[in-house]
Amino acid sequence: MLILNGDSTNRWKTDPPLGIEGAGTLLTNRSFTSSTDPAMADCLAIIEAGLGLEVRSVELLEEGEPNYWAATQSSCRLFELFRQIATAAGPDLTNESFAAAAAALGPFSISGQPYNSLGPGKYDARDTLSLAEWDHGIGFWRAISEPVDVG
Repeated sequence: MLILNGDSTNRWKTDPPLGIEGAGTLLTNRSFTSSTDPAMADCLAIIEAGLGLEVRSVELLEEGEPNYWAATQSSCRLFELFRQIATAAGPDLTNESFAAAAAALGPFSISGQPYNSLGPGKYDARDTLSLAEWDHGIGFWRAISEPVDVG
């Protein structure tokens, strides 16, 4: 059994590590946001228009198709996080008002991560844990738990 941490395994769909087909049980904590998720629609539209291409989540990619999903998903989440903190900071956005708003934000939700929180001394927002197991038959991660709030 090998336990991995996080969404860094998104590329495994298109670039699996050597020897994975002979591996035993592989588990990780990951997000299962899809490019078909309505919460991602606005952000995806902006990115796709800017790049002039369609961005699809890894479970929808065809053999040999470029994988832009990990970077897109991360960018959309970071923009959403910034939007929520900047909105809470008010119309006079400064470094100080932004830091104060982040420290006071408390629980919130962003696409693919229903459970998040920021507060004094808590700088890592993600409180969502979804357990996944590598499915050797389909060559991709399969959710084996619902998202859990670990915050």
